[in-house]
Amino acid sequence: MDQLVFRSRYGYQESSLGIEIPVTLGFAPTQFVSFLAKVDTGAECCIFQREHGDALGIPIENGIPKEFRTVTGTFRTYGHTVTLALRKPATFRATCSASAAGSTGCE
Repeated sequence: MDQLVFRSRYGYQESSLGIEIPVTLGFAPTQFVSFLAKVDTGAECCIFQREHGDALGIPIENGIPKEFRTVTGTFRTYGHTVTLALRKPATFRATCSASAAGSTGCE
């Protein structure tokens, strides 16, 4: 049977609020913000709080609009290209889209 092999392992604290990992989000070569992000391994997109997009100087409403529906209602996001990296260990890097409307995030 095939086995998955990883170069590093990241330990996280389990809580009733889900898995949180330290990440750094970047928008321009010199604009970065670090924070704890929740992980949803089955999610179509990543969505972060708007304050992170504002801190990066992202023109939120100029992005590509997308609607999300939850059990409590619907909200709009706006997609932007950003860089997302794990802070410790910094072995994973991905370019993704950021969304915001009260949120900022990645697709």
